[in-house]
Amino acid sequence: MYKRLIYLAAFVLLLDLGAAIEGAIITNVVRSNGASETRTPIGVYTGITPPLPTQAGGLMDGNYVFSDRTYTWVNTPAQLIGAEYVCTFNSDKTTSAVTYTVTFPIGATVLLTCDDRFTTPQSYVDNIVRDFAAPGEFTDTGWDVFVNGDSNRQLSVYSAIMDPGTYVFHDQASTANNFYIIGALPRPPSYKATNPSPPSSSTVLLSDAWILTWSPGKGATSHQVYFGTDPSALELVATKASGDESYATGLLSLYTTYYWKVKESNDTNVWQGDIWSFTTTEVLSDEWLSEDIGTTGGSTTYDGINDVWTIVADGSDIWDTSDQFRYVYLPTSGDCHIIARVNSLVQTNEWAKAGVMIRESLTGNSKFVDVVMTPENGARCVSLQWRPQTGDFCRHIQKDYVLLPEWVKLVREEDTFTGYHSQDGIAWTEIGSATILMTQDVYIGLAVT
Repeated sequence: MYKRLIYLAAFVLLLDLGAAIEGAIITNVVRSNGASETRTPIGVYTGITPPLPTQAGGLMDGNYVFSDRTYTWVNTPAQLIGAEYVCTFNSDKTTSAVTYTVTFPIGATVLLTCDDRFTTPQSYVDNIVRDFAAPGEFTDTGWDVFVNGDSNRQLSVYSAIMDPGTYVFHDQASTANNFYIIGALPRPPSYKATNPSPPSSSTVLLSDAWILTWSPGKGATSHQVYFGTDPSALELVATKASGDESYATGLLSLYTTYYWKVKESNDTNVWQGDIWSFTTTEVLSDEWLSEDIGTTGGSTTYDGINDVWTIVADGSDIWDTSDQFRYVYLPTSGDCHIIARVNSLVQTNEWAKAGVMIRESLTGNSKFVDVVMTPENGARCVSLQWRPQTGDFCRHIQKDYVLLPEWVKLVREEDTFTGYHSQDGIAWTEIGSATILMTQDVYIGLAVT
């Protein structure tokens, strides 16, 4: 039976034209469970014999490809000349237990090359790096290298940027194919996504959808967002173009830790993102504060079993140049949001109000933004209200004929405050937005008047 000899090579290099090696990029190589033979140029070897050291000049025309063959590199692309590489043993193709454990102390752009005659080259690449790279993480760069000694065999180059560490390269799942090569050049600067929001390891209130945002990596033209509850099995949930650095999670669950990362890429590079996390929670009643603003006579009770607040308020209104209402709140800082379901509201006045609020201070004439409901039998509306300056008159955007019970949500992103309402807490309708220069430290909570 005719068996085609097909090469599969692997090596590591910097995606930077004309780069030269400055010191050792590969600091340790351990070969295990390999083949035992006698071959030129190394001579006699066993399954643990180390490979030959890299020849002077690194990866370049005329240098050996393998420790146990006289094949040499030919027509080496300029981008690859000078790479350190490990002269693996071509005979290791005969054992499925062989591994090469390689340490890259400063990280590298790892490249795996695959003979163009492979019908499923991606699967061969994925098998070799299965311990440290997800299927498809190594992608075709469009570069080719060549091996003299078998008709200048042409090999396609796959790549992925790896962090500093020690990585295990496995067998290639084919005894008919020549073995691979491992090498290295310093990787290009890391241009990962940064500045996750919510901040990594933070706790976020309530169980509604979050808008995840991040700062893009330099040079990235595409963002792949991975999300889930298992950091070792994150799912690709969205691919975003440059300029769209946000992702809406959909409805989340309480008391759950979520993990996410953003993989940045452009035409030539892929940057694996750090894994970030946040945990959803409901705030316990003893963490909330409650007081009357601009009035007296209010009260607050909390049913922890059913997670229901009952708020009794006195006061004329949240309106004009100063407010009178009952406030249940938490101090917070920076970007934030709050969601509540207004179950019922007694019609003490057609402009009685209940909803969520973000407030700069606890004085009656403070800047604020809120999303409030009015009684079911009165105006039956939901409104976004705000006071743009301390002591100023209020403004509002009103949506009529919204019946209780209703969900309300208020989101702060820097100086932009956006209000929403929803019948089910899943599908949200935007009421409007207001821009207010409010301090970073604010009070967020539930307001009733």
